[in-house]
Amino acid sequence: MTARADLSILPGGAGAAGLGPLRFRGLGRAGDLDLDFADPDRPRLVTAVLAACAEPACGDDPIWALTLAARIGGLLAVWSAASGDDLLELRLRCPGAGCGADLEAGLPVTALVDLAREAEAAPVLELPDGLRLRRPTGADQRLWRRTPERDPEGAILATLTLAGQLPDTREARVELAEQMAEFDPLPAFAVTIRCPDCGRESTIPADLEAECLARLARVQDRLFADVDALARRYGWTDAAILDMPARRRARYLAMAEAEGGWP
Repeated sequence: MTARADLSILPGGAGAAGLGPLRFRGLGRAGDLDLDFADPDRPRLVTAVLAACAEPACGDDPIWALTLAARIGGLLAVWSAASGDDLLELRLRCPGAGCGADLEAGLPVTALVDLAREAEAAPVLELPDGLRLRRPTGADQRLWRRTPERDPEGAILATLTLAGQLPDTREARVELAEQMAEFDPLPAFAVTIRCPDCGRESTIPADLEAECLARLARVQDRLFADVDALARRYGWTDAAILDMPARRRARYLAMAEAEGGWP
């Protein structure tokens, strides 16, 4: 059997004192059924998922302190461990006028997690004019949700500024935002792909965080289905069902199906 890739992330922020590399298990324990993937507060949901699956357990605070890139990397690790997949398959649509063809892109999970590691290791963008900006964290997201602003882009940039003066024109701020996106690609991820139908090459945004959460919600749905089926068939508890190896659980499900389904 091929060894699984190391998808651990070494926290590098202020909340990482004394922490070694964080590894993330896949969803599959009884407590994971309590995760609410319908929670509209996405930063809170991401923190809940990563705190539940972090090994060793570290609590919420270090998870909030991770960069957005590292939090995405953690979600990728959780999903990869749960699904066994090493490739994140994205379904996109060509934005070309009059086209709209379905497109597919496969992203290696290991390459994406490498970007997450880099984000924790090098958290500051140094610009020639003395302006220094740090990468955003989960804690920043939480702050931004609680602080309504007429100028959200300006508020975000102000939060991330460590030294120097922010530009005061709209055009310069747009350029700065583009520099940040290039420096920190996972939170502002985009796929450049050529459409085989119209031949147009396009750069299409892809919300990796949302993609991971949607996939993990489906993993949780399958866990609920397994628990429901085996609990009705054998009377076992959630914990007893989910504590058994997935392969054994699959055998019991197959046996029950072969014997005529469920009572």
